[in-house]
Amino acid sequence: MLLRAKSDKANLILTEGEYAQMELLFDCSAIDDRCVLEIGNVYAFTSKTRFHLLGKRQPCGLRIRVKRRSSAGPKVVEKLALSTSKIGELGFYPSSEKDDFYAARAASLEAMVFVSDQIFENLLANFRAAMLPSSIELEIEKDGVLEYGWEPDGSRQVWKLEKTNDPSYVNVESFEVATDLKG
Repeated sequence: MLLRAKSDKANLILTEGEYAQMELLFDCSAIDDRCVLEIGNVYAFTSKTRFHLLGKRQPCGLRIRVKRRSSAGPKVVEKLALSTSKIGELGFYPSSEKDDFYAARAASLEAMVFVSDQIFENLLANFRAAMLPSSIELEIEKDGVLEYGWEPDGSRQVWKLEKTNDPSYVNVESFEVATDLKG
């Protein structure tokens, strides 16, 4: 199933030390009315124009971390079971209340994808040229986890969760970015 989004903001994150790496972080919103992902009976990732159709569900944002595949050490590759058919994970994280150590946080979807060095370099060049992606698509695993809603166009997807107060994950099978070129 496709999860379509647009990048509202992008950041470059550089980490130094034992696990030195570079990643691009995209904060996203739903791109149009063709993307509705309901998470349990509590949350939804969708455009503002479709949100009124979803009853009392709470909004959920999307954050995508893009990393070089070559930066993923053997432990990461093994832990995530990365392969040609799995390039990352999409996680759902429920909202949490403020406590003594952490600030309150809204529910969110967070994806981590590992791409080839060439694709990462192209994304980095676009970032440096202040060219945000016009659309980002994540192909996510469907089997046993996601199902289509009643709409005949397949625009609504439902992430079947028994409990929405615990994190849950699905595989990301592919990642596509489109950037508008300015002439």
